[in-house]
Parts: sequence; structure tokens; C-alpha cells
Amino acid sequence: MGASLTGLSVGDAFGQRFFSPSVAAAHLGDRSLPPPPWQWTDDTNMALSIVDVLANHGTVDQDALAASFGEHFEPTRGYGAGMHQLLPGYAVGTDWRREANRLFGGMGSYGNGARCGSPHWVRTSMRTSTVSSWKPRSRQR
Repeated sequence: MGASLTGLSVGDAFGQRFFSPSVAAAHLGDRSLPPPPWQWTDDTNMALSIVDVLANHGTVDQDALAASFGEHFEPTRGYGAGMHQLLPGYAVGTDWRREANRLFGGMGSYGNGARCGSPHWVRTSMRTSTVSSWKPRSRQR
């Protein structure tokens, strides 16, 4: 699991440096690296919550995942605008089912390919790559 998280966070931080068109233009042409710091984003932060919930519950417990997303929310990590409204409430026990539906009119958010308002729909490869390396305790060797 550690190698998966390391790869995810490094790739996330590397990719984040190219979000700015001017940075991308300056470095892609000559294949140079942007200067540090390379900050990981909400994708890594949410993946860490998934790993934590898997380790503590043995499965993706949706309520625990929503709470973890809220507890570990860091506004400067690049979350979408809707998450700035939802996740702080999750940290204090707001019902994620009700709030996600209210914010997105019952449709969920499809930002970055994920239905971010509903923890059970977390589908982006950045967040789920850690799941593929997780082994339930009963299957670990």
C-alpha cells in the first residue's frame, strides 16, 4: 500500500505543477521540471482517507469515509467549490446524503469524473488507485 500512496502523491504533485498554462508552456517544450515546492492535492488527501477507512473498517464504510473527508479537508489542496461547502460539515457529523443532494440538486457532482458529493461514488483513478493495492486482513499473506 505504501508504494501505491507514494506513487499517487508524487504523480499528483507533479501534475498539479502543470495546471497553470504558463508553467506548462515553459516546461513542456524543453522537458524541464517545474521548481519546488510540489504540493499534493485533494486527490491524495482523499485517497489517504480511503486508506484510513479501509484500514480501520475493513471495507469502505460510507459514513466513516464522509467523516474522514471532512476531518482531513484542507481548503488549499485544490478542492472544487462544492467541496468547500460540503466537507467542513462532514467533519461535524452533517448527514452527507442530505447535504450532497441539496447542494447538487440530487444529481451529485461529476467534477473530475467523480461523483464527489457521495462518498460511495468516488471513482477517479487518483483516489481509487490505493484500493487496488489494498488487501483485506483475511487475504493478506
